[in-house]
Amino acid sequence: HEQEAYVIAQAGQPGAVTIATNMAGRGTDIQLGGNLDMQIKELKIENEEKKKNLLKKKIENSKKTVIASGGLFVLATERHESRRIDNQLRGRCGRQGDIGESKFYISLSDDLMRIFGSEKMDGMLQSLGIKHGEAIAHRWINKAIQKAQQKVEARNYDIRKSLLKFDDVMNDQRKVIYKERTKIMETKNIKDFIHNMKKETLDNIISKYIPKDSYFEQWNLSQLEKDVEEIFKIKKDIKKIGKKEGIADEEIKEIILKEIKNLEKNQEKDVGEENIRSIEKGFLLQIIDHTWKEHLLFLDYLKQGISLRAYGQKDPLNEYKKEAFGLFENMLFNIKRNISKLLSNIKFEKEKEEVYEDVYKGQKLEKDSEESSTILSSDFVKHSHQKAQMAVDAFPEEVKKQKTKDKKCLLNFYPETKIPRNTRCDSTGLKYKNCCGKLL
Repeated sequence: HEQEAYVIAQAGQPGAVTIATNMAGRGTDIQLGGNLDMQIKELKIENEEKKKNLLKKKIENSKKTVIASGGLFVLATERHESRRIDNQLRGRCGRQGDIGESKFYISLSDDLMRIFGSEKMDGMLQSLGIKHGEAIAHRWINKAIQKAQQKVEARNYDIRKSLLKFDDVMNDQRKVIYKERTKIMETKNIKDFIHNMKKETLDNIISKYIPKDSYFEQWNLSQLEKDVEEIFKIKKDIKKIGKKEGIADEEIKEIILKEIKNLEKNQEKDVGEENIRSIEKGFLLQIIDHTWKEHLLFLDYLKQGISLRAYGQKDPLNEYKKEAFGLFENMLFNIKRNISKLLSNIKFEKEKEEVYEDVYKGQKLEKDSEESSTILSSDFVKHSHQKAQMAVDAFPEEVKKQKTKDKKCLLNFYPETKIPRNTRCDSTGLKYKNCCGKLL
């Protein structure tokens, strides 16, 4: 861009011929005789006053030469679709009152005139006896070109206006999602928020398999039981409960909700209320972001093919709004279902930390904690064994070969012979393969 700006800036020099495929060098000042500031910067003489004065005089003389020859001349071989670009090219010739001239050459076979030009133009030219390839200079041609440009501008405006209407649908949905996301981030305790999501998910499942105002014979309790177990990890004989005389769908719902609350209480006991709230918020934000990205892709695919609805005498915009609203509702349901399933299926395990002894200094690598530490059985949680193994691998080889100072250690009981891997150590209470055997 800097190189292009420099070339365009020097287009006002005497004898300079600058060729551009389009409106180039926007924002660059074309001064007759040359651009003083650009040349100073290019020659790197900012601190040399003598050279700057000489260059200034040279540019002033060049300017007089250019003015004497008629100023800047712009020759265009095509008219742009927008009149604004043509006017910008014309404006190059009259910078701050400088003299100049512009001339445009156009073929009536160009796309602008061929697609958007008047159909009467060819007939008029034939009636006047204009031969093929002959130059035409007439004010009617100028008017025809201006009208063609006006048609293109009106068409482009309608396209932008239509796209804006489609984008407004997506923007309204974006506002809803971002508002909810901000609300979740600002709320410290989202326990009630998560519970309501689980409740709404359960409502959707029950309404699917137990239709409103339906008879018991129409209930699909076996599938309801499968979905409840899959999503909420609750094993309940719903078929047996549903066979009770006079039981309603609301009673079944209350029974399942009670089990969901018990599951939530057990999770709080396992990892603590503060930890479970942090886990809930992290997972919920992650699911919202992922589901929203997928939803945006669906809307793009929908927008690409929705124009075909016009062949069925339907307004594509109204059809897009209907389809987008359905997709948005489905996205909200998926968010609630996925977070309910994820949080209900998380398993929490308790495991004691392994104890390793630094045989070089006689100090423990990890503290022997009698209390068990709670860890998540998920991919993103590293096992404590791995951390201990990393610490062990960092020891020099000569350190690993040294014996511990503890007399109860198996290394002292079997100084020369090979120690069986499953032999339990009296010092740590661990098997040899999980104790000193890891160090060798």
